[in-house]
Amino acid sequence: MEQKQIDFVDRRNKLLVALISKLKLGIHILNLPEKPMFYSADYSIQYSGYVKNFELILNTSPHDSGEESFKMKLSNENINDDEKIEQIRFIFQDWINNCTHLPVWTVKIKNMRLYLTGFNHHDKLNRKSPYPVFSEFYPQIYYNEEKKNEIINRFKSKIELE
Repeated sequence: MEQKQIDFVDRRNKLLVALISKLKLGIHILNLPEKPMFYSADYSIQYSGYVKNFELILNTSPHDSGEESFKMKLSNENINDDEKIEQIRFIFQDWINNCTHLPVWTVKIKNMRLYLTGFNHHDKLNRKSPYPVFSEFYPQIYYNEEKKNEIINRFKSKIELE
């Protein structure tokens, strides 16, 4: 990626993070910098929205199959105006509660907020003997429950997972 494009994406993502932080709705953003995606506070729902250039687009259903519920330009003017933030918060709450979103799954250590974020390997050259790595943020997202259960079953003798 060339420097001009990196600067563009970085500027857009700073505005996006600032907006989501000001809304205080517990929304997590993953897949930065290229394709930001929105998740619920417990990482169980992928919200039906995306960012294209400097436009934030909230859809009525997942995978661009729904209609646009809301569209706004990411700008300092929108983010620094408390009245607009209140209006946007109301729109986001309506979108979260009334539109269709995608269920997703994560693996975490039982009774803790430590999520599986990936794997390291005891034999790094041959990528053998993997062991899980956990963190409070940036969990590995699974789009079907079977894959989540497969991971849990693979490591359940070593650590208590849910």
